[in-house]
Amino acid sequence: ALAATAAGCGPKASATRGTEATRKGLIGAVGWTARDPALVAEAVRLAGRYRELPQAMRELVLTIAVDARPELFDQVKKELYTETDRSRRGELLGALGSARDPALHAKALELTLDTKLDIRETQQLFRSGATEANRDAGRAFFAKHADKILARIPPDGTAGQVSGFAWLFTGSCKAGKRDEIV
Repeated sequence: ALAATAAGCGPKASATRGTEATRKGLIGAVGWTARDPALVAEAVRLAGRYRELPQAMRELVLTIAVDARPELFDQVKKELYTETDRSRRGELLGALGSARDPALHAKALELTLDTKLDIRETQQLFRSGATEANRDAGRAFFAKHADKILARIPPDGTAGQVSGFAWLFTGSCKAGKRDEIV
């Protein structure tokens, strides 16, 4: 925890691609998984300035912040609609979809039905459930709205976009869910 706190979430002038990747792993373990209060507080503080963060850290900082402060969910969601950079939209979606709170995760999944957003971007929300309960909710949401979701996928793409949804059901690897998955 001390090393992660010392590394911090913010920009580092001396950072290289390798050190950023290492720092991301450290912050992910201590800030996201262990929920270290100092790193969570730093992520919340930096969330409003996510554009200034190194690319390697942006999504992780936003993910920790949104998970820690549910009121940030709506702020990040609002940013999603105005963000012009595709990569940053992906980071915003990743943060929204990773919220451990089932109610927030459900709100994130609803974005897949929003015609103002590109389904090719929002479909990642089905892979971002941070808990088994959220992954179950993602499967149920998809099953309930499959026709609407699949109709939004452009027909000129490859089968990969549609076939990617199979992971939703096969990704659990739980024998007890085999019949449900089939």
